[in-house]
Amino acid sequence: MVKRSLRSGLWAGAAAAALLFLALAAWFESKGVHAEEAADSSSAEAKPEEAKPKVLTPKAENSEELTVRASTVNAAYRIHWLGAYIGDFRIRSSITNRQYSLQANADVSVFFGTFKWEGATSSRGLMTANGPVPQNYTFRYAANDRREAIELRFQQRTVQDIIINPPHHLGSRNVPITSAHLQNVVDPLSAILLLAQARLTRRSGDACDKRLPIFDGKTRYDLIFSAKGTRAVGGTGKLRGTAYVCSVRYVPIAGHKIGKSENDYATGNTGIEVWLVPLPEAGLFVPYYVHVPTPAGTASLVTAKFDVETPAGRQALAE
Repeated sequence: MVKRSLRSGLWAGAAAAALLFLALAAWFESKGVHAEEAADSSSAEAKPEEAKPKVLTPKAENSEELTVRASTVNAAYRIHWLGAYIGDFRIRSSITNRQYSLQANADVSVFFGTFKWEGATSSRGLMTANGPVPQNYTFRYAANDRREAIELRFQQRTVQDIIINPPHHLGSRNVPITSAHLQNVVDPLSAILLLAQARLTRRSGDACDKRLPIFDGKTRYDLIFSAKGTRAVGGTGKLRGTAYVCSVRYVPIAGHKIGKSENDYATGNTGIEVWLVPLPEAGLFVPYYVHVPTPAGTASLVTAKFDVETPAGRQALAE
């Protein structure tokens, strides 16, 4: 039971979290967990009042927005499960005034190497004042004797082509995916940039009050972020200050199996957190820490390295 939860729940999993967070979105993508309540005793903040998050759709430019600037970011996160180090998650982003590209990969090894998971994902598209417009997304993974590759091609924020190998077919219990579900969506990696373009104001909720419409090739779902509080972060590097703590909720829209226990668990899991830290040099919010309770134990991503390069120069913000 623990192996199954970790195999699909922790990672078909970092393909996309977490955030950034690639890890977070990818963890949802896998949906390999079970319908049990997971309590997070380490969450010190009280549950916030329910508020309707903003649905991120194209909007007019606002002078108060944290403008996304040309930058290259290289980040590495250590993956922990039940407090033990089990792997690494690495992400690189490159943003110009007109284009963006992201690449991420992760490797996980548990049970003394009897189970190994390796994955890689990438996304590229146009960078606009209203957010990223994806053009191409890929995700592939290998886990012991299982392998899968997914490619999505977009046009005008609409999925045009879905290529999955080996082929994937929805069963009779899956919610059908219609053409409407493929419109005005982003892939899991582009969702990171969409989240990053939060407004930098004095109100902590502004960084988290978002609803991201995501399609990963198999499932259409929303990730709803809401404010949970703030934390002071610091370290040996310059990545320090106030982190905005976001509670994350998974809402399946289509492609998921009706009545499947892992969907019930993911939907009801209220213990997921993403900590976002403002990065003024690049005009972005970046994930500093990701916390994911699972029935098999708590998984987390912790910043190990963070380098950012802008026209003003290179900075190692965390080492």
